[in-house]
Order: sequence, then C-alpha cells, then structure tokens
Amino acid sequence: MNSTRVLRFSAIAAAFAAVSACGGAGAEPSGFGQFGGAGGSTGGAGGSTGGAGGTGAVPGGAGGGGGLVGIDAGGGGSSGGVGQDAGCGSAELDAEVEEIVTPGNVLIVFDQSLSMGPAPEFAGMPKWLVASDALVAAITPIQDKLSLGAIFFPSLPGLGLCGGVEPIFGASNILFMPGPQFISAWVQHWNTSSLNLGTPLDEAMALGDTALATSGLAGETVVVVFTDGEPTCPQPMSAVQWATQWAGQGIRTYVVGLPGAAGAPILNDIAVAGNTGTFLLPSNSTQLQAELEQIASTIVTTTLNNCVINLDPPPPNLNDVHVVVTETASGNQFEVPKGPDGWDLSADGRTVTLLGTTCTDAMGGRFAKVSIQFGCVDLPPLPR
Repeated sequence: MNSTRVLRFSAIAAAFAAVSACGGAGAEPSGFGQFGGAGGSTGGAGGSTGGAGGTGAVPGGAGGGGGLVGIDAGGGGSSGGVGQDAGCGSAELDAEVEEIVTPGNVLIVFDQSLSMGPAPEFAGMPKWLVASDALVAAITPIQDKLSLGAIFFPSLPGLGLCGGVEPIFGASNILFMPGPQFISAWVQHWNTSSLNLGTPLDEAMALGDTALATSGLAGETVVVVFTDGEPTCPQPMSAVQWATQWAGQGIRTYVVGLPGAAGAPILNDIAVAGNTGTFLLPSNSTQLQAELEQIASTIVTTTLNNCVINLDPPPPNLNDVHVVVTETASGNQFEVPKGPDGWDLSADGRTVTLLGTTCTDAMGGRFAKVSIQFGCVDLPPLPR
C-alpha cells in the first residue's frame, strides 16, 4: 500500500548572505532543504547530516533528525539541518513537499542446516545467529517500509541428506507481514527452532515461488538466500532456474554466502541468474549488516507526487541554490545541473521546479533523496 504525506518543516537556517564567507572551497554543502523519510512527524528514518560544523534543525523521527525539504527512503541518519560556522547569522525557513512511499517486499530463504553452527570467522558464534542479528539490525530502521516473509530449509526431518521443507504457511515459516510484526515472528522462530540435516535449497525455492505467486504483493520484491554451501537433494527445477524465472518477472535474487560458501560456485550462478551480479561473501558481521542494509534500502520506492517544491521564505541569493539527488540503486550523490532536463528556480526564489528527465526520474523512484541545498556543493553532475 502506498502512503502519501505532505511534509512541512520549520527550522533555523544559516544566513544565506554569509554562506560564502563561512565555508570555503571543498566545504560540505549547507543543509538548506533536506528532510528524512517516514520515521517521524517532522524528521524521519533517513535524515542526513548538515554541513561542516552544522547544528541540528528540528527533532526528527525514529531514525534521525529531519531537515527541511526533500525525499528520503533511507534509514538511520543523524541530525539534519544547517551547516553553520561561527559568525554566521540565521533566518527562519518553511518548506512544503509531498511524497509517495511504496513499501518493498523481501522473501528470506534461510538455511538452517546443521552446518550453520559455530564458525571461526564469526568468532565462534553460530552462523545462523550472526546472520539473524545482522538481518534484524539491517531492516529495523526501515521496518515500517517493508513487508517480509521467510522460508527456512530444512524445516522437516527427512531421509539422509534430504530434510523436508514446509510451505510458507507452515508452522516453521513466516508468512508475508509488515516489518515490525515480521521482526517479532523472526525472533520467536529462533526461540523454538533447531538445525536439521540437509540443504534442500531447490525445494525451498520452489515453495518460495508459490509464496510469491499467492501473497498478493505490491511494490518491488526481492528474494534473499542465506546459505553456507552447496545445496543437496536436487529437484526437477534447480535454484538457478527459479532465480532465472523470477528475474524475468522483475524479482531479483540475492545470495548471501556465509562461512563455508566460498567453495560453492553454484551460489554465484544463482546470483547471476537472479540479476544481482556475484553472490555476497561478507567476512564479518559488520560487513554482512551493511550488505543487507543496502539491499533493503533499494527496494523501498519513494517518489515525489509532483515536481514543484515550494520554499518559504526564499533564499536571498538565488545564485547559491543547488539541487542534489541520491540514487536509490547506487547510494551515490550527484548535483543536478539547471536547465530543461534539470531544474529551474522561479524569479522570486519561492519555487524549485524539476524539469524533463529529472522530474520523470523523481516521480519514478530513481532517487532515494532529492534535496535543495544552499552554499558550497562539490559533487559530480547527474549522469543521464
């Protein structure tokens, strides 16, 4: 379900006429016109920092401070606001913008075979526990923007190396549900589950396909496979074939290889077929969490409802206004040049209008953040 919100903020901003004197070449951009995402009534889960020596603007939401104008699908930011050095004055600024947030969907396919126990690479901690903790930490900042479900394999006793797998509605799995409820169900699962013999990934993927087809999901969907080695118990349709089929439906498949997975080339084949490049092989829990945060952040679509951003009051020096975007897919920041395919500022400085492909991209979800900044900006131009 999409959510539409009109966000309005008041804050203390740097005196615009003094910005050039306060920050020299290479200084961080001032925070004129940034706000976070859905984390709170004034800020949000994805606030960003102000400029060098910046001070917070107004209190933000759960994930960090907000700023002034922009869209943000990210999570876990810090105080937003205005870059301000000693000697800079201040002025009050109001701004208004409307955004549409489309939650993303994640199907977790998680290996709970006997080999997912303690690993030296994780300081003797069980692989399943490190991966579980990293997953929860990664999705918590944007849990309100995600729907998740999980299939664990194996989940039933079997013969030899072929433990069975239950459908997603089975007692050992987790149906698709909003992020907060999913986290609670995920923790409860590990309070009552144990590791089993076998790695029936093919069967888990087959049941994952049924789950994806019957869950009525809206928005972008990805599959994330956690495992530590080669699958056992081959099925008529392999994990690689399932990933290929899902890629044709616009569903990407990520593979997170845990200690022991380096010697399993089929995991890379699954990732390539799933349109996510090579499989991920994090060397520690911090890297694992960072990889998962990147995956989660790219599936939440945040768009502008229109391409007009109102500024009230306007900046006194119209030549020092910049539009900066953060790409959803890469996380990279770029400056948008003024012009027919970029943006324009009204003669009275009260309206920034995104134009051409920049407007199309902003309304289509290419950007995780669009911000209006005042002062010093040293970023590459937005590639077309």
